[in-house]
Amino acid sequence: MSNSVTWSEIQKALVLTNKIHPEFLESALIVGGGASLFYNLLLTKKADKAFPPISPSIGQTNFSHDIDFTHVYFEDYRNVFKDFVKKDEKTGKEFIQIKGVRFGFLQFGCTFVPEEETEIAKKFKIDDNKFHINVLHPASLYREKTYLIEKGRGKLNDEFHRSIAKQFCLMDYHQAAEEKKESLLSIYKDKAFEIFSEITNNLSST
Repeated sequence: MSNSVTWSEIQKALVLTNKIHPEFLESALIVGGGASLFYNLLLTKKADKAFPPISPSIGQTNFSHDIDFTHVYFEDYRNVFKDFVKKDEKTGKEFIQIKGVRFGFLQFGCTFVPEEETEIAKKFKIDDNKFHINVLHPASLYREKTYLIEKGRGKLNDEFHRSIAKQFCLMDYHQAAEEKKESLLSIYKDKAFEIFSEITNNLSST
């Protein structure tokens, strides 16, 4: 395993990745803990008192061992990133590691289809860089984390990541409602049916 890294370090890895092969990030969709940590960073930057960033509880962490992508496959990019291919000493499996960040490749989610999610992914620029990253929609991230928790996967950070996704959903829905962005609101009504009533109830009490 690679050492634990912060989102700032993940960002540096993504910048270099884009320089090496821009098409990778154009296709890739960031999921899992990496997506959660990025959404928490956005909550921090937004500095909205109604929707503060989520702080980790005891045993949880703002660090990650890797960043997971879907909608891309390791074998398709092995040669492109051949200078960054390493081998796990325990399993013998090859993986890509850039700037100390290990890349994971998720073929499909438990509750989402990568091709569908890529169409509604949140697209963000990293600081002043011109390229975009695609991040799993927060409603889909919430549903995925909820499923994993209910199935007893047992990873302590899952609760932390789900709380981040939920908080970002609340903020994003609130903003979309204020700006009357019906297309964004419809995504929440469709993708976040489990928490849609909770979102609207929360907003009515703020």
